[in-house]
Amino acid sequence: MKNTTFLLFIFAIISFSIYGQNENLLSIQQQLNDIDELEQKLKTIHPSLYRFCTPMEFDSTLNSIKTRIYKTNTEKEFSVLLSPIFLLIKDAHTWQQLSKREQSNTLIPLDFRIFKNQLFVYNNCSYKNELSPGTKILTINNEKSEDIITRLKATIITDGFIETTKERAVEEWFKYIFPPQNHYLISFQNKNKSKTIDVDGLTENIIDSIRTNRLENKIQLKSEPFHIAPYTKFSIHSNDYGVIKIKWFDKIPFTEYKSFLDSSINELNKKQITNLIIDLRWNIGGPREYPIYLLSKIFNQPFEYCDSLITTKFTFEEKIAFDSTKVFVPMGNGFYKVVKNARGLGLQYPSNETFKGNIYLLVDGSSNSSSAQIASLIYQNHRGTIIGEEPGGLFEGGTGEHHYYLTLTNSSIKVQIPRYRIVLHVDSSKFYGHGVKPDYEVKSEIEDLIQGKDPVMEFTIGLIKK
Repeated sequence: MKNTTFLLFIFAIISFSIYGQNENLLSIQQQLNDIDELEQKLKTIHPSLYRFCTPMEFDSTLNSIKTRIYKTNTEKEFSVLLSPIFLLIKDAHTWQQLSKREQSNTLIPLDFRIFKNQLFVYNNCSYKNELSPGTKILTINNEKSEDIITRLKATIITDGFIETTKERAVEEWFKYIFPPQNHYLISFQNKNKSKTIDVDGLTENIIDSIRTNRLENKIQLKSEPFHIAPYTKFSIHSNDYGVIKIKWFDKIPFTEYKSFLDSSINELNKKQITNLIIDLRWNIGGPREYPIYLLSKIFNQPFEYCDSLITTKFTFEEKIAFDSTKVFVPMGNGFYKVVKNARGLGLQYPSNETFKGNIYLLVDGSSNSSSAQIASLIYQNHRGTIIGEEPGGLFEGGTGEHHYYLTLTNSSIKVQIPRYRIVLHVDSSKFYGHGVKPDYEVKSEIEDLIQGKDPVMEFTIGLIKK
């Protein structure tokens, strides 16, 4: 799957905050024309437009937006008006982006974690020492933290009805999606004492510097951020278990990725390790050959990955180069099923050397797209134990493969529309609108994170030692 999932939930929300506002005003007719253009392309190209809404609901949402266009608007204002369309579709690969980006000067200088619908300070990157890690935030600018969380989650596009992705997105991108200001009025509770202080907004560079250098933050810092190399890691512990960590599939050249998995599995087998933890938390996906090869290293018999790809007449008739070898079968109603010559179709075979021991897969709400597909196939084939929280991709498969990129004529808003829906070889009656349910749902507490603990990993190691 072509990787666009890094920004799968933030394109639609960061667009409204850190992207600069285009001051050119759009007339009422220009806005209406862009909506018509967007509607035509979505209905012509999107392979699962009505997966989570009916045609009547879709048309009703469009008509409702049109009734709200009664004046000239900037590009940013028009983008906000369009957002209900993308939220209605509930497809993480379908998003809009403003034409120009302009970084805000000041951001809120705090990293947060969400526990029981409350905000807690994770890293204090401000000049206020009172806001130490673990501090409970009561209000920001007189808005309750639970109301802020609800409001921000409501703007985030995810597959189906998956809530875990929304929480992870709010945590990771809070300082970008919360309206940037020069000052923030913050009420907080620390050691049962409540206080309200004024916190200066800071530039991103200053925030990063404070985060890195402040002593009390160091235990909370992610030692290996998901978007920074190295993207893979392998280790063996006490001859009891091995850990394979993969942070981001297509940041790694495929030949290098194969070599990493081959050598890791070989080392496990040589040392007769019988337990393997595969950590895909914060792995946002990538092309299907990556998850397929991983499964080929842990499945010990032939398996099926996906039954078909579904696309529309538009893709079939466009005859673009990367589709030239695919075999399309008409389904009726303008849809086509790809049944041959696409990655993952047909029987997949184990690698020359496989791991035959116990598999423990760690996932969270940021395990999106093709990394979530691994969880689906492991569940379907009873090949391992899944631990953590609901992953960010649909159990039966989402959209992807190749995308159509549209620039709306008048507003210049950019839109991504997926061409294909991936139909995984799973029992589609399960987990409708959701990712696979873990065998063990493990939730962290703020105290665990402040102390640098990893409750999901610790729970998994505990299972192995039992």
